[in-house]
Amino acid sequence: MMTLSEHIKQKRKKNGFDRNTFMKAFTQSGIPVAVADKMIERMKGNLPIWEELISQSFLPDKMKAGYCHLLRKRIRLQL
Repeated sequence: MMTLSEHIKQKRKKNGFDRNTFMKAFTQSGIPVAVADKMIERMKGNLPIWEELISQSFLPDKMKAGYCHLLRKRIRLQL
């Protein structure tokens, strides 16, 4: 039986994007670690802006709610 942390790690691998994925991409692009950390924190800080953009989109309300939920979940769990 898997532990909770093993389950979370497996889910992250399945989704493909976590903090390490972003850090690897940034550093391979020549972006210093300190700058990459600030970029990730800025992404997290812009969540209300993303939610506002989603709410103003032409998507059906159910899809808007789904995208906002997914965005909050991924930012909270993976970044």
